[in-house]
Amino acid sequence: MAIVAGEFLCPNCAARLRIHQSGQKQTEIDCPECAAHLLVEMTADNRISVIPRPEFDGTVPVASLHRFPISVAIVLMLITCTALFFLVDFDSNEQKSSEENPEIANQNPSVADPELTSNAVGPVAPAVPEKISFEDRLQKLGIRINEYRLNTGQFLVAGWKPNHEPGKPTGLSWLAGLDPELEAGSKYSPNWNVDWHSPVNDRFVRRSRSDLQNPELKTVVGSDRYPATHIVGISGVGDDAAELPKDDPRAGIFGWNRVTRTEDVKDGLSNTWLASGITERFSSWANASQSIRPVTSEPYINGPDGFGMGSSERMPILMADGSVRAMNDKTAPTIFRRLAAMADGLPLDSKIAGEPGKTESTQADLLTNKPIMPEVVPSEQTTSSPPIPPETVSPEVQQAMLEKLNQKVLSFELNQPTALNEVLVELEALAGVTIDFDEQQIAQSDPVRTHLVILSGKGLSISEMLDQILTPQNLILTPANGRLLIRRAKNE
Repeated sequence: MAIVAGEFLCPNCAARLRIHQSGQKQTEIDCPECAAHLLVEMTADNRISVIPRPEFDGTVPVASLHRFPISVAIVLMLITCTALFFLVDFDSNEQKSSEENPEIANQNPSVADPELTSNAVGPVAPAVPEKISFEDRLQKLGIRINEYRLNTGQFLVAGWKPNHEPGKPTGLSWLAGLDPELEAGSKYSPNWNVDWHSPVNDRFVRRSRSDLQNPELKTVVGSDRYPATHIVGISGVGDDAAELPKDDPRAGIFGWNRVTRTEDVKDGLSNTWLASGITERFSSWANASQSIRPVTSEPYINGPDGFGMGSSERMPILMADGSVRAMNDKTAPTIFRRLAAMADGLPLDSKIAGEPGKTESTQADLLTNKPIMPEVVPSEQTTSSPPIPPETVSPEVQQAMLEKLNQKVLSFELNQPTALNEVLVELEALAGVTIDFDEQQIAQSDPVRTHLVILSGKGLSISEMLDQILTPQNLILTPANGRLLIRRAKNE
């Protein structure tokens, strides 16, 4: 079935737009930011093409010329000839005077003097190339990553050769897979089944990739003597992050033995750190083993991990939704760690305790050095007391989730029936809140997960949009442990 789906930037105002429409290869929409009329279509290689459509064709009818009477035309010709006669006569007298009086000629330089004429042709300064900022380069990389994710449903693998020693991959990197040169008809044809520095790949990997370099840094060659990258992917929190399974709360998007799908990013695409700039330990952009890094030691800007962009105060980072977020040295270290983990379930509020992969009780035990006590067998009196609900949510977490759900969306158009679980992935990414089905009530095979829904509206909050698709199915949202669970209403 023909489909138009993906994210793109409005060519008129650069607003980030998202579209998902089935049944045809192209469609026309109005940008909700600038009201520009756009033609959106999918190309033969499944890329989104956006063409502005003018409201009118730009042609202006030319008014017909009125004919002048012949007598008027003759008078105008006589006036023109008389004026030319006086000009020629004046010029000849001027030239004669200059020949007779050279001093006068020096006082009246020729009009053609290049130093005095406004349109003189002199040495032309070379054109200054437009300087593309590092933030813009991250943004363009994010667009290519999003195109891949929307077409495949997953992020790129960190390395293209899975049969490697643990922690020491030798294949081509995820950055190599995003090379703009790898288009149809490209002269570069790397072999993805051999080592990245294999002789057959030498022509491919010896090229400099300015799209992966920070213009503020002077080092453009890595320690391996290959053209370097100034961008790496984030593998998670801790030295072993790249080796963790993808459901580990410390795992990031990139790892050696995992493939990350969109639905695996439980914290939301806009709340997950995907890639960052580095200022040290440079290597080839094609080397998979050096293309990802974990978050291990503070400070995280120009610290031991090597993240940064040359400034001690700020650092742009690329998020999993393709956006670029500005971080600075005032950002709490716990926020960096929570962003690096894709499914820790913790809010981006440093006032709320918690670390990826650790519970509050574990941290408290470590801080107070409290000994582990033997388990006490409860008495009959204690067992009669009502148990504490296992999914109690603090007021701070509830407030943070409520603020995210109350975010307004300028426009959301989904006119073709789409499976409920697919729509929830999109809304989860917009809200930055993890949304799951309650497995005890709604099993994986439950048909309600794939029930076809339609959603459209302008100026609606994410909460209102969720109500539109959940209420008709008699489903409700319930806060639980820093996420939202979809459950059946009690009256069903």
